[in-house]
Amino acid sequence: RRSGIGKEMFQSLLRIQDGKCAVCSTLLKGGQVHADHDHDTKTPRGLLCRFCNVTEGMIKKVGLTPLGFAERLQQYLDNPPVSRL
Repeated sequence: RRSGIGKEMFQSLLRIQDGKCAVCSTLLKGGQVHADHDHDTKTPRGLLCRFCNVTEGMIKKVGLTPLGFAERLQQYLDNPPVSRL
C-alpha cells in the first residue's frame, strides 16, 4: 500500500515483467515480491525481488549512485584488501 501499487497495478506489472524482478530477472515468488516506489516522490516504479529491493535501498542510504556503487564494487573485486597483505 505504501508503494502506491494496488492489486490491479500489481497484476499488470507481473504480466509486463513476465513474473520476474525488474532488475535481476529472478522469478518472483510469494513473499519475495516487493512493490518498489520512489521514497521522495512516492511514485510507483515496479516489482523487485527482496535482494534487489534491499540493495537499491542500501546504495541510496550510503549516499552512492548505482554507478558509483558498481565502480567501487569492481575496484574491490579487482584489488581486494587481502591482496595487500
